Amino acid sequence: MRSHSRILVLLAMVCAGLGQTSCKRCSRAEKPPPKLVPRDVTLDIVKVPPVSMAGMQRLDAATGIGLPANCRVDLPIRSVPIGSRTLRFSASRSHLSELALLETRDGALVASSIFDFETGKSGPSPWTAADAPPAWDRTARGWVAGLTKPEEGSVHSAVLWRSGGPHRASVHGDQLALMDVACDGNVCGMLSSLARDAHAPGATLSWSDDHQAQHVTPPGDAPWEPLAILKLSAQEHTATLALAAPGAVQLWTVTGAGAQPGAQVDAPHGVYDVVQATKPVVIAPGLAPAAECQAGGFPLRASVVGGATHTIQASGAPHGLFARPLGAGAVVAWIAPAACRLTEQTTVGATLLDAQGAPIGSPMVVAEARGFALATRGDRLALWLLMHQRVVHLTARCELPEK
Repeated sequence: MRSHSRILVLLAMVCAGLGQTSCKRCSRAEKPPPKLVPRDVTLDIVKVPPVSMAGMQRLDAATGIGLPANCRVDLPIRSVPIGSRTLRFSASRSHLSELALLETRDGALVASSIFDFETGKSGPSPWTAADAPPAWDRTARGWVAGLTKPEEGSVHSAVLWRSGGPHRASVHGDQLALMDVACDGNVCGMLSSLARDAHAPGATLSWSDDHQAQHVTPPGDAPWEPLAILKLSAQEHTATLALAAPGAVQLWTVTGAGAQPGAQVDAPHGVYDVVQATKPVVIAPGLAPAAECQAGGFPLRASVVGGATHTIQASGAPHGLFARPLGAGAVVAWIAPAACRLTEQTTVGATLLDAQGAPIGSPMVVAEARGFALATRGDRLALWLLMHQRVVHLTARCELPEK
């Protein structure tokens, strides 16, 4: 599970951006994008054993677990006991059975691996920093992860780790941070902060093949930073990207002809995630996340680009949130305090969005849990829940209206 949501990562990156001098902004405008060809690299990854996932049980009932009414659980549900161990986990955006796991003891790394709940087999993982899981996706050849590799001084390279190797480095830049990875076939795109000699607002989309990186350099002084890849075509080397700055999210389309700005959505309290339904939908806090807890819960804003803004009522301000495409629409899931007076007890909630980005019915409490991960493919979703000293894995098929 991510220990922070996109909003916290964004705020940290924005703070870094605010510290840039006007001289660095000048250099951003004057210097052309670096012409870099991806290259194979060796990664120095700490070697630790795989996370033990012995004792997996198959359950024939979804006891204690709820899903939105349009979703039907696939049985069996799989459950693995973890006892008192400290586990973190993270899922790729679209693979429904495998989960990246990391185990620590007294803050130190103990084990790390990718575990398949269907086969019971474990594979290698590059995840070694507990609070900084890589950006994941999966191709037919195996898992990929977006990492940054330290170079000289404050310069870092964007690297695509591949479970079967070789690992592929692309762009590099001052304070380069990697935000998202998406794959089409066996070609992947990595969304990072702007690859420049001096850190500056903007974003770079680099590719795992030999295609040149594409750069987004928004005009003005707003500290725009990368947020998400919404759509990506490996054949055409085009993509739709979301960038965020304090108070706003903007879409960009990148092609061989360059980067073109699209619609902008107000997000006065920050942003959690962006998901592609028929149109992109921005999921954001309806209040400042640090606002005093309200008895009626915490409002989430689902703003359809070029359309309406809908309210989703969560039990509290989310500690983490994911939005994923699902069928013709999308699913939004979060973990939050169960209530104002139950801040130590957390629940996972979820709601479905139709093709137009409108919520279908009321949000559903999935389960009392201390962590979760979410993946979707087509009209199916997978959830992993950390509950009752077990990691529980379930899949479901959801029927969403197309209009």
